[in-house]
Amino acid sequence: MEYNDLARIESLVRNLWDAAALFCLEGKPLRYSELHRNMAAWSGQHLSESEMTRARHRLVRRKMILPGPGDNGHNVYAITEAGRVRLAQIRVLMQIAPRLDPLLDGQDPFDGQDPDHKTSESSEESTDGEQPAKEEEPADGETLSR
Repeated sequence: MEYNDLARIESLVRNLWDAAALFCLEGKPLRYSELHRNMAAWSGQHLSESEMTRARHRLVRRKMILPGPGDNGHNVYAITEAGRVRLAQIRVLMQIAPRLDPLLDGQDPFDGQDPDHKTSESSEESTDGEQPAKEEEPADGETLSR
């Protein structure tokens, strides 16, 4: 895998509110206030007006949504073909996401342990309460003999 491949993957979901807007607009065009409400409800998160405006501007600039006339003279925002392609790409990532091994709360996956040793194996206590002896690592070029 190349760095550019990772950069493309990261760009798919760099701004979560952009993805939320695309998901909310997938079914039908919405007015700004409807889109704002739907995004907050869909995500279960508070969405500030300024963040909503930035997401809308990014998506319009990238031609993933377009404003257009709606009923009563209000603008509505509709997803474009480019937006639908982005949604399809995000859905592919979402299909593999449950198989990924997520880090919980940003914790180090090794929790301070040597990555070559499993925590449960290396920290077991002997029956008399003493810790097992740690193996010594050889210095560069040396080998340990036992």
